[in-house]
Amino acid sequence: MKRILFWALFASIGLSSCQDDVDRTIQTNLPVESRQLLDNSLNISESLFFAILRYGDYQSPNTIIPGCPTVTFTESTRTVTLNFDTKIACEIKNQVERKGKIILQYGLNSPTSSWTLTYQDYQFGEFKLQGVRTFTPKSLIEIQESFEDLRIISKNEAGTTINGNLTHQISRTLFGINTINSTGEVTGINPVGRSIQLIVDSPRKLEATCIRSGKVYPRAGKESWRISREPGKSVLHSLEYVAKDSCKVDAFAQLSDGRKLLLNP
Repeated sequence: MKRILFWALFASIGLSSCQDDVDRTIQTNLPVESRQLLDNSLNISESLFFAILRYGDYQSPNTIIPGCPTVTFTESTRTVTLNFDTKIACEIKNQVERKGKIILQYGLNSPTSSWTLTYQDYQFGEFKLQGVRTFTPKSLIEIQESFEDLRIISKNEAGTTINGNLTHQISRTLFGINTINSTGEVTGINPVGRSIQLIVDSPRKLEATCIRSGKVYPRAGKESWRISREPGKSVLHSLEYVAKDSCKVDAFAQLSDGRKLLLNP
């Protein structure tokens, strides 16, 4: 009986030790996981400003385009090509370098017509983006966006694949876009094969003044990110953007284990 109790106690300690190791591993990876969420969030929002600009906006000499790309037009199809490999001289200092092309096809000149944004060998910082995003006007101030199998690929070729349905509320002035407030949901698969779900709890706010000056972080917004662990289980993180002075922003992650991290010190 004593030997049975000894081995039961030994097994219990061993199982507890293994569980502690698993917990430590998961906790160690949580900050890395939260950084991936910030990267995904930025890659979704950073090129939104290009898509919200209208065809006529690109033809105006007063329009400031972040990244200072060369802009070409194909009038027959109302297509705008932004080439970030052949930049024009400008005074904008960009937080993150852009490369490749973004192609915007506006199609018919109608207030209800959809248009698309296509990435062509496009790179934002260390990330490559692949896919097509579709935008449909619902009113003068509201635009619906959808995309499927949009790919976000890191420098080590790890890819995240996402599908999304977002709604953008647009505020304009006589000088162009003022703010873009986005809500909606994104789902997909992260680089290690786990399912992910993003819900924008509080609208992600882009201020055009900051975007035009080369800043990329939203000025406000809170997102919930649910990530699967094993069948029937998941963890929930949140990401919040808090505005500071001069278009500076703090991006905070609230991890599932209770820790709060500043992701962009």
